[in-house]
Amino acid sequence: MIASTKKQASTQADKNLLAIADVSHFKRFGVKGAKAAEWLSGQGIALPESNNSWLETSSATLVMRLGSSEFMIESQAAENLPTLSNSDQFATPGVYKVPRADAAFIISGQQALNLLSELCTLDLVGESLSENKLLMTQIAGISAILLKQSINGKDAYRIWCDGTYGHYLWETLLEIAMELGGGAFEFDAQAF
Repeated sequence: MIASTKKQASTQADKNLLAIADVSHFKRFGVKGAKAAEWLSGQGIALPESNNSWLETSSATLVMRLGSSEFMIESQAAENLPTLSNSDQFATPGVYKVPRADAAFIISGQQALNLLSELCTLDLVGESLSENKLLMTQIAGISAILLKQSINGKDAYRIWCDGTYGHYLWETLLEIAMELGGGAFEFDAQAF
């Protein structure tokens, strides 16, 4: 977890203004291949219908369709994934496991869009992230997946990037968050 070794929440930080949390510890795995959708459906996993979209299959699990035949599944609850992520069934022809070592962050608060506007050139105010769409874009100059999700009735933005860039992106997000009156917070699904 990147945040555990970095500067934590400032006593001056206002969570309602801007909160960032490192959720790289959430469990996730990827599946791709011509039969990936068929295989996941056969495992009882509901899938987003269109490319570059996502679906929340429970309060703790997201399924992202990153292309016509590539998916990433992430869960806050480890017990939702081990059977699948370690499954011997990945030996099915046309189904390939994609190891995921992403750094992952959640951003929320009144200043969240202002923070993202400093790091991403896309217009995030319009419909680019509506209706469970996700974007593959550049954030602070690195490739990332971005989506908007409601957490406890509040808008939140989720970011995934290659784990080797996690430290850099965390420091960049934290620096801007602190300038905007926010800071780093531990993620609590009930109170974030």
